[in-house]
Amino acid sequence: MRLDYYDARAALQGCYLAVWQNGAWFDPTRASPITWLVRIARNKAIDRLRKRRFKTLTGMFSNEEDYPDAALDPEESLNADQRRALVNASVDALDLAQAALVLAIYRERLTYSQLAARAGLPVTTVKIKVRRALLGMRTQLEDRTQTPSQFLT
Repeated sequence: MRLDYYDARAALQGCYLAVWQNGAWFDPTRASPITWLVRIARNKAIDRLRKRRFKTLTGMFSNEEDYPDAALDPEESLNADQRRALVNASVDALDLAQAALVLAIYRERLTYSQLAARAGLPVTTVKIKVRRALLGMRTQLEDRTQTPSQFLT
């Protein structure tokens, strides 16, 4: 389980607060300032993950400030659906190997190193293949719309 943007932001805020409130307890003979800060940040991130896991397991929902409402208004939703359809069509236009690479990077959130290990290829080769696939998608989007940069940058 990974921290999302809102969890990371809350963990960082908790870190700042802990440093502010507990600065007098810092002992330079035990650790350097950066080590102390990293330890606090790590502990706050772990606390956020545990809190989220507990709420997920128990079916409890967090308050609104932890997870703001991400609902789009109807017009934004329609635009998002149209953009999603265009991107899906451009992925479908790729050959099977290229589509698999793009989906692994963006949907499975694999790193280039992880994808290279899975495919048994050098990392540089994977990067080149993904780049070519993205350029192919850009071409497909340019054929369908006038502003491809809003989809792939």
